[in-house]
Amino acid sequence: MQEYLLFVFICTLQEYILYSLSFRNIFESGKECFIPKYVGPKMDMVRLKDWSDYEALPVTSWNIKQPADDDVREDALETG
Repeated sequence: MQEYLLFVFICTLQEYILYSLSFRNIFESGKECFIPKYVGPKMDMVRLKDWSDYEALPVTSWNIKQPADDDVREDALETG
């Protein structure tokens, strides 16, 4: 099986629905998934553990799910 990293950025509600289905497929197939996490002007690509991890993420003022500022996670750009 070929391994690779997947980076995801969601823009609209329609894309959210599409990517929600993709997230489930990613996790069911045992792949790793990383999403953007913004803290001020800095963006990291952090790992999602599984679907329930994604569902439990808090929502930003822009209505985007991402880990809380103090939630320390694997960063794809550091471990990649």
